[in-house]
Amino acid sequence: MIAAYLAWAAGEHPGARTWHLVSALPLAAALIRFGFLTGRRTAAPVEDLLTRDVPMLVCELSWLALFVAGL
Repeated sequence: MIAAYLAWAAGEHPGARTWHLVSALPLAAALIRFGFLTGRRTAAPVEDLLTRDVPMLVCELSWLALFVAGL
């Protein structure tokens, strides 16, 4: 998934390319964090993992800010 995202970002116009390439870092961190959270034995729904875990929220907001900066 990250490879496809990077390939897409590399194809963007030069003004957005850098922002979108850099936005892959928090995306990768979020995917790693999601894997860690879902690997634990917990009864919490996935929605709670995405919206109540502070490191996950930081990754999500960082990705959003970098992505929007490239628009």
